[in-house]
Amino acid sequence: MIADYSDSLLRIFDGNKDYLWMWNPAKGKSGGILVGILLERFDVGSFTQGEFMLKMNLWDKELKLKWNVIVVYGAAQEDKKNFFPY
Repeated sequence: MIADYSDSLLRIFDGNKDYLWMWNPAKGKSGGILVGILLERFDVGSFTQGEFMLKMNLWDKELKLKWNVIVVYGAAQEDKKNFFPY
């Protein structure tokens, strides 16, 4: 399990440094989140990081549209499932 990502590890996916990488580290059995934004296509207006989510406000340069992208994942541990009532 990787608690933090180094720049060199992310370059395996992105050798040309065309992406902005954002992540939440793994916590216990929860695997974390990794998101890459292609900077040639998108401008990142703002970025919010929560315990179980990443939120980005993006400007699509080609379509001239704003996007609000939210990536959420649920906890694998029983003691953290109360963060996700249903």
